[in-house]
Amino acid sequence: MQMSGPDQIFAIHKVKRKVIENFFDERAYAIELTTDGAFLLLEMTFIMIKGKWYIHKFNISNRDESFQKALDIGW
Repeated sequence: MQMSGPDQIFAIHKVKRKVIENFFDERAYAIELTTDGAFLLLEMTFIMIKGKWYIHKFNISNRDESFQKALDIGW
């Protein structure tokens, strides 16, 4: 993955995964960058239609509110 500026990916951490009946798959990953401990949140949901998986939702954010929602915590 190519990052703009001096940032590089340091680590990827699985935040959550929720699967419903082999029909819906929700995942969230915290992407740790090398610059000052910065994080991005990658959220993806997949849905199965006629035996094939498709991306349903895709979001990248660095907002505290996104992390709070993904971790199900209130700061």
